[in-house]
Amino acid sequence: MDLFPKARMVDCKGISTPASSKDKITATQGPLFSDSTLYRSIVGGLQYLSLTRPKICYSASNIEDWNSITSFAIFMGKYLISWNSKKQQIVAKSSTEAEYRAIDLAITELTWIQSLLRDIDFASK
Repeated sequence: MDLFPKARMVDCKGISTPASSKDKITATQGPLFSDSTLYRSIVGGLQYLSLTRPKICYSASNIEDWNSITSFAIFMGKYLISWNSKKQQIVAKSSTEAEYRAIDLAITELTWIQSLLRDIDFASK
């Protein structure tokens, strides 16, 4: 998956700070994306990267923000049924603490999914 050619950004030059942290983006600001399929494909690619490469999310966030990123994906067979990628609310004292917080969130989600599947009498094959 190569997002730069897809987004027609191959000739763009990199900078140390990708965007101003002071600018506010709104849903009504700027022109609409003309190709909705291409837009969804690019957004899906960015979501995939945020799940599989959490360090990219951290690098793209505010440098002075030390909150860790929690990311997980839950699959049922080959189908993605739940995912999450967000900053932790508390600054962890170590990477181990941050990992435990992420595991706790994933286990909470798995427990809820198991309960839901039991409630609807879903039987796995």
